[in-house]
Amino acid sequence: KLVFDKDNLKFYKSKVIAFNKERNVQIKIEDTSSDKLKICLFGTISVTHPKKETHKLRGERIRYCIGGIVANHLMKFKLELDEFNSIVTGEDIPELGKTAMRTVRHRLRELLGDEPLILTDGEPMRFNLEIADVDIIDAFNYLKNAKKDLKNNKLNNAANNLIKVYNLIDGGVSFPGLYSNFFESLRED
Repeated sequence: KLVFDKDNLKFYKSKVIAFNKERNVQIKIEDTSSDKLKICLFGTISVTHPKKETHKLRGERIRYCIGGIVANHLMKFKLELDEFNSIVTGEDIPELGKTAMRTVRHRLRELLGDEPLILTDGEPMRFNLEIADVDIIDAFNYLKNAKKDLKNNKLNNAANNLIKVYNLIDGGVSFPGLYSNFFESLRED
């Protein structure tokens, strides 16, 4: 099991670079700029609109909602709507959670724009990843690709994927400022 935390990311990166130097392999650093909305959950919860400034998101429920959407995307077992609403709003009574979520959804759409970024269809909200990049989801996908590359003995591809993860994390903690038991257990996993 590979663990990428603040204390050992530099160690892994130096090992990959040394490995590649030893074998005279060039690491591909791709241009990660795009015209997509960027949602960041490493270090600071923020949003960057294409060709605009980065905005740190304020409001506990907004940050919990974004964190909940991303966490639900990454988990093997998806949250039920009432569970999702409870995590985001802190309300244990389903009707109160549902009412509070209407306000959160409205504020989130104001912050993120009118594009169909937030998909809702009777289940917990999710992001339309065709128009948004989410750093934690990207890092997770790069890790999966690196694992697959290692199994297929494609060491250079694995190294490139691990470098991409390192660049995304850049020493930041995942889901910063979200300290419920749900997010604490996600960080541990």
